[in-house]
Amino acid sequence: MHVAGDAHERFHLTSSTLPTTQVQKLLLLYLEIIDKTDSNGKVLPEMILICQNLRNNLQHPNEYVRGSTLRFLCRLTETELLEPLVPSVMANLEHRHSFVRRNAVLAVMSIYQLPGGDMLMADAPEYIEKLLASESDLSTRRNAFLFLFNCAQDRAVDFLLSHLDQVDTWGDILQMVVLDLVRKVRIPKPNPDKSELGRVGAGMHHVHPCPRPRPQFSIQCSTHPPLTPCPGRDNNVLWLPLPPSLHAHVGAR
Repeated sequence: MHVAGDAHERFHLTSSTLPTTQVQKLLLLYLEIIDKTDSNGKVLPEMILICQNLRNNLQHPNEYVRGSTLRFLCRLTETELLEPLVPSVMANLEHRHSFVRRNAVLAVMSIYQLPGGDMLMADAPEYIEKLLASESDLSTRRNAFLFLFNCAQDRAVDFLLSHLDQVDTWGDILQMVVLDLVRKVRIPKPNPDKSELGRVGAGMHHVHPCPRPRPQFSIQCSTHPPLTPCPGRDNNVLWLPLPPSLHAHVGAR
């Protein structure tokens, strides 16, 4: 790697360079702090070489190199640099190592939230939802649910509704994201003619962030039977029972 330049630091990364994992880490730190655009906001031509290097890292046999590169992509905001890397990022969602998968989810979420990112990764919510359903690593599941929570809230609600009986067995880091979702959404009164899960599903089909001032309807944690009237409580509040493991978190807030 050769570094030179006057007003702007320039560098050239030759295709013959094969850095070790330690050098790769330093390289990613260096790439994070340098200017990637000129004074007019256009991506520097040298960045084309960097895109090729990053693509090679995303296909590297070492899972540390892949995971570190995916974490680095979370800090990029230039869609011109990220667009050629999207297929490689999505492919890492199926990597055998959980370290790579959990960082791939974070990279997908970061890119998806950029302006125009939903066009670069139009199928990302569907892929992440499938990953969440089959994933066994807790950190990866937490990141996947966090993606749905931030980028596809209706899918997050649907997943929660279909796995309500399993929430108590989820790890605490995933339960905290579930709790944030419950606190954020509001649902209309359910249709009393439908079953419990159907009533909740019908009410949560369209999810909206809680407005300020006080929303007309909201969700609260309750020890009462599911979706039954709670004596002495506001009729505009739908009481959704949560597993006992979440009660402590509710009380702590």
